[in-house]
Amino acid sequence: MPIGRVEGCGDHGRAAGDRAGTPGRHAAELRADSGFTDLRAVRFREDRHYGTDRPVGPYGRHLRYGTPCRSPAARPRWADSGAVNERSRKRGRTGGTGDPAWSGRAGAEAFAAVEAATDWLLGYPFVFRALARRIRGGDVLVDYGCGPGAVADRAARILGARVVGVDTSPEMLALARAQESAVAEFHLVENGRATGLADGCADAVMCNHVIASLPDEQAVLGVFTEIRRLLRPGAPCVLLATDPACTGREYASLRIGEPGEVYGPGDELTVRLRRTDGTWQEVRNHAWPPGIYPELLEGAGFREVVQQHPTVEEAQSLADPELLRGRDWTAERERPPLVVTTALAV
Repeated sequence: MPIGRVEGCGDHGRAAGDRAGTPGRHAAELRADSGFTDLRAVRFREDRHYGTDRPVGPYGRHLRYGTPCRSPAARPRWADSGAVNERSRKRGRTGGTGDPAWSGRAGAEAFAAVEAATDWLLGYPFVFRALARRIRGGDVLVDYGCGPGAVADRAARILGARVVGVDTSPEMLALARAQESAVAEFHLVENGRATGLADGCADAVMCNHVIASLPDEQAVLGVFTEIRRLLRPGAPCVLLATDPACTGREYASLRIGEPGEVYGPGDELTVRLRRTDGTWQEVRNHAWPPGIYPELLEGAGFREVVQQHPTVEEAQSLADPELLRGRDWTAERERPPLVVTTALAV
């Protein structure tokens, strides 16, 4: 059933949680099952790097972590779409909306087989924490770009939210629907719009590793605009992305670009992802430095943009203890490769 305010999209009661496939189970039990710390218990704890000045990347402006980002007085040269497109053409960018490695049923199954250990250490737990600070049990959380639904399912179980997954790939959604999941609904994104979802139907949106698949700045702005359409005013959007400044390093489950390469905004790069069987999958992505997000988010109708590079030290209280003990995380300690961006809908 399409969700909207009339259908109970804003209902914060227990019935909404029951519709997510978790009747009779308390949210605390779900969080305990997840292997993560109770995120609501750390909701108001300040992050270690908040309030300190750190550069987001070589192409972005310096951001003050934990405070709203300010637009620069002058727009950088690379922000001009013509300059970005010209450099991208020189580097051989295809202009496609996604990598063929993920297309079709075989691509969806290949995506589902990605290990994502670095994401489960430095990414998703921090996304869930940011959401836990803003939403409560029964709220509607849209996972924009849900893929096969594993992260959406974990979010539903940890947060007690009514999670709705959306994706551009029918094959990804078919795979997600075939799983035993706590996700309430799945919807297809067609022509840039999540079908069956009303304006302002969501209390929060998370968007994980979608931006790097987009070929140009206009496409990034289009995704941000659609996310804003789905959100009620004041609701949060939480983005997870890789930092293209961290090129060539061998992280536990990924490598971003080639060693020694420097990528401009929108340039095509190859990302290597470790599969659960220990082999590697190569996919084409695009280099979108997180420093460009604030201006684009503000243009799409967001405010109070905050960015963070989660660290292994911060993950000690959030990530699965077994995952933490299983590896030394040397590269992740030296230069954390992920960025979490939070913004509020105007």
